[in-house]
Amino acid sequence: AGAPAAGAAGGADAMEREVSETLAGLTVGDLFKQFVHFYARSFDWQKEAVSIRSGKRAAPDLTLPLHILLHDDGVTSEVGPSVEDPFEIGRNLAEGMTPATLKRLHEEFARAEGLISHSEETGDLSLAELLEPWAPPEREEAAEEAQQDTGSS
Repeated sequence: AGAPAAGAAGGADAMEREVSETLAGLTVGDLFKQFVHFYARSFDWQKEAVSIRSGKRAAPDLTLPLHILLHDDGVTSEVGPSVEDPFEIGRNLAEGMTPATLKRLHEEFARAEGLISHSEETGDLSLAELLEPWAPPEREEAAEEAQQDTGSS
């Protein structure tokens, strides 16, 4: 037990330098694509924490409270995301998430990844399309109906 061996620390520093050098040559667009892909496909939302402070993949710190999401049936539950507040260690910024908002988060990452993937095939991606605000289906239908009513008058 005790402090890590000097070689282990040196290995970690070397890995961080290698990652920094790899990222240094990427455009903002490339970094965004990797960000979306990571959170859509690689990140384990139930077992890992988003932590700017630590800057590495890891389980939530023991000081970060788990957020349990209770589904509408009142029986089914799951561990919600752990998003560490970098200014207030021990505060989970995802504490307000619900099963519905977690589902939306996953849908948005999947939608963004799909748009990016499609753009790589066609060479056409609009930032406006990627950042288009989401509205619940019932609001979208109402907006479309209102637009049709205005257009037909």
